[in-house]
Amino acid sequence: MAEFPGEFEFIARLLKPLAGHEAALGLADDAAILEPSPAKSLVLTKDMLVEGVHYLAGDPPGDIAAKALRVNLSDLAAMGATPVAYLMGISRNERQGLSWMEQFVEGLARDQATFGLSLIGGDTTATPGPMTISITALGEVPSGRALRRNGAQPGDVVLVSGTIGDACLGLGVARGEIEGDADGFLLGRYRLPTPRLPLAPLLSRYAHAAIDVSDGLVADLGQRGIGRHAELEIGEADLEHQQERDQQEQHQPRERRDNRQRARRRPEIAPVESHDASTVALSLSQLT
Repeated sequence: MAEFPGEFEFIARLLKPLAGHEAALGLADDAAILEPSPAKSLVLTKDMLVEGVHYLAGDPPGDIAAKALRVNLSDLAAMGATPVAYLMGISRNERQGLSWMEQFVEGLARDQATFGLSLIGGDTTATPGPMTISITALGEVPSGRALRRNGAQPGDVVLVSGTIGDACLGLGVARGEIEGDADGFLLGRYRLPTPRLPLAPLLSRYAHAAIDVSDGLVADLGQRGIGRHAELEIGEADLEHQQERDQQEQHQPRERRDNRQRARRRPEIAPVESHDASTVALSLSQLT
């Protein structure tokens, strides 16, 4: 096993190539300097991932990196923002050697190219405990157009992008508790959530309120979400309709359909957290 480089060499070899944005100053200064675009507001969000809590130790390093970035990008999408840059703190243990970290950085590089943002700073440390990844993502939204949770209005329609419960099912697949995912679809939904960034401009234009779904639809729409500021009515028939739609999807295995139905009924919280970052619940006026 190759010896892990010192902090400065690690930054120069692996992290500096990720820092293409001019705000990063080549990762050579104490802080980054970011100038907001004209007529834009900055939107900032932070999410942390802890080994054994938010991902499994055996998950692929590139997927772990992408997930750490994407859960933040999903928050930006729910605010109607477009990603610009991010800062990252890593606390690694001896299990994350040089090869592991190279794969981790490759995952970040792929997602930077996909979602159009760059690393502009951060910190690295060693720990005897579980690995921890902390990312702060920065995005931009037209001034005065950022979406809040408190904007819902009487008569709005509550919509959800994506399907509910896939990440929870994928966690079950990863732990060997659920079968019937031969094509790896559910496992992919757990390991690689898809932030709804293409929706962000439309949300900023049409939606009154929005929220990233990370802890389940009911929890996130409840007293800490949109439902804290407005009375929501969600009928069981609405969820049943989504189940029927899922069952009509082409090439969807019967096992996956049945698993999704079970996931929607499961009230318990898994010891390892799943994250449906690919769903955004929103409150929309009529699109005219």
